[in-house]
Amino acid sequence: MEEHATISACTLTKREKWELHLPLMTEKFLQSSMWHIKKQRRVINEKKRMKKAAIVLAATMVFSLFSEAGMAAPQTVQAATYQKTIKNKSVKKPEVLVRADEVKVFSIKVKEVDKQIQEAEIKQPETSADTQISTEENTQQEEETTETTEITETARENNSVEAIENTQETEPQKPEIASITYRYKVSLNVKNKSKADIRKLVLTGKSDGKTLTFTAKNLKAGKTVSLSKSFELTGKTERDLPEFQCQKLQVYAKGMVSTYRYASGKLSSDYATPDKKAPVISGFVGKNSYNGNIPYQTVYSDQEKTYDYFKYVGVKDNRDAKVTLKVDTSKVNFKKKGTYTITYMAEDKAGNVSKKTAKIAVRVNDSLDQMADTVLGRIIKKDWSNQKKATAIYNYTRGHIAYTGNSNKSSWEKEASNGLRYGRGDCFTYYCVSRALLTRAGIPNIEVTRVQGYGHHWWNMAYVNGGFYHFDTCPRKAGGRFCLVTDAQLKHYSATVGGRSHIWAYNKKPKSPKNVLSSIF
Repeated sequence: MEEHATISACTLTKREKWELHLPLMTEKFLQSSMWHIKKQRRVINEKKRMKKAAIVLAATMVFSLFSEAGMAAPQTVQAATYQKTIKNKSVKKPEVLVRADEVKVFSIKVKEVDKQIQEAEIKQPETSADTQISTEENTQQEEETTETTEITETARENNSVEAIENTQETEPQKPEIASITYRYKVSLNVKNKSKADIRKLVLTGKSDGKTLTFTAKNLKAGKTVSLSKSFELTGKTERDLPEFQCQKLQVYAKGMVSTYRYASGKLSSDYATPDKKAPVISGFVGKNSYNGNIPYQTVYSDQEKTYDYFKYVGVKDNRDAKVTLKVDTSKVNFKKKGTYTITYMAEDKAGNVSKKTAKIAVRVNDSLDQMADTVLGRIIKKDWSNQKKATAIYNYTRGHIAYTGNSNKSSWEKEASNGLRYGRGDCFTYYCVSRALLTRAGIPNIEVTRVQGYGHHWWNMAYVNGGFYHFDTCPRKAGGRFCLVTDAQLKHYSATVGGRSHIWAYNKKPKSPKNVLSSIF
């Protein structure tokens, strides 16, 4: 730049002058370009900001609308409802004391009681104003031509010509019939041929399209009752005497009703009283779905659609042999470990609805579950019963872990991993490994701890064959196997040879079945 400043401008050619100003022009061009680029960026950023603001505003308005309507804002979690029709084999209808085909209906007679004819009104023609004017003009003309008429009549009389116009007498019109109302009476006899009394009897039939219902109450066995019913038929034409045809007969005896349909000859029975009792949902629901902070059902994240939510939950109805049980899992996040609430619902044919909530645990597969899968793949088969699976898990845990008297009690999952990996620990380790294997095998289980006696002690209760059994894999100096034993068995062991080994909060844990599955010695 300094060299260019010392040269005289007159000595420079046009090209040299252009080359001299080129750097300056380039610098100005670059500055202008950068200004335009920055301006364009500002415009783009402003558009993005406005777009975000519009989205936020729209979301706020939607939320406001839902709030005003008293509804919750839409969530991204999609509701999932599963259902299963459960057969209720225990439902049996009471005995039918009187069948409808044991009732005889005879001596059916239809009699005409009354007949009324309604005639149509005859309307007289009205005289209009034009007709009146025409009449007045005719009268005037008649007066003007009276003389002429008299002369003409005289001439006709003289000529003996009859000039009288013959007029025909009009016969009176017969009145039209607007309607004819017939009144009939149907009489019949009903006999109870059974050996039981009838509380109520209802007979339904038709006569010329008219539905008639006969009712009788307290019809004794072997007795006959006469029933009658009046009805009307209206038309514009004469009709013959109609016939009465029986359609349906219902016989009520105690809590049942027997129905006979004449057209098909079909005989059926049902409850005589309305169904007002809702289905009963039982199993792992309500307070029976968890113990402490441990739900009985555990669903893994990859089992959302394959898990059998009805394996431990059933429904019964006092009348329906089949009831559809549904479960709503929309409040469950199957991608996050935790405890969630699901809702079971059942509805019977009468419209009675029952609902029950239940707690389930969700586990996201981790390294502990992978180790459990490896072990279970070697010791059990999928088609085994829960009792057989639990026995195999008991034998493996009892033989795999060596008792050392030490364990990490900060987390059952950490200690279960240590027990599977290193094969040593104390009673807490045995409990944790058993819990991991039982849970992964799909066997509900809970934690049990000793509340009295020397030191602490942990063991499991596993759900097999419809109940929770004690499952203690930790070896004892007094000996014994505690693979699926009852409350009575474990209490007796603890009170005799065990030295108060197993004393737990009896009222806070599920009671075991009385059926013995295995012996301690």
